[in-house]
Amino acid sequence: MSGFFISDIENVNVVVGPYPLYAIDIEQIASTGANAVINLQKPEEIVSREADTKMLEQAYGQRGINTFFHIPVDDESPAAHAKGLMEAASRLNYCINEKGMKVYIHCTSSCTRATSVIILYMCLYLRTVTYKQQWRNPEEAAEYVRNYHRLSHPNMKAIHSALRTY
Repeated sequence: MSGFFISDIENVNVVVGPYPLYAIDIEQIASTGANAVINLQKPEEIVSREADTKMLEQAYGQRGINTFFHIPVDDESPAAHAKGLMEAASRLNYCINEKGMKVYIHCTSSCTRATSVIILYMCLYLRTVTYKQQWRNPEEAAEYVRNYHRLSHPNMKAIHSALRTY
């Protein structure tokens, strides 16, 4: 057992969790119906995890997950962080609303960057969800995500900055 914990965010077509390390993790991702992956890790984070990336790519392919995007989000610089979140939210929108995909999005631990992207996506692109609620308020979107993903600890300052800047 790898201790891998993922969350399917209802009505958003997104699954969030940490960086997968084992084929069994990818099996769990595939069981949600996800058919695309967005990785928000910086290259040095991927290297430090020492994951067998070839094995992971093969495991994804064997389970019908063949669309991958690597959008490194630098969370050390406020400007770079907001820009990276915006780029990832735009790609998430492309996958879900233009291609009809369900997306597994991850950073390293699934606490901050991945949930921040989901919240930004909800505020910018998701027009209606349960009860036809529109997500204009990032705090309400953050609470919605937190209801499904208890590990969520989004960077609200970066989300607000992205909404103001872009």
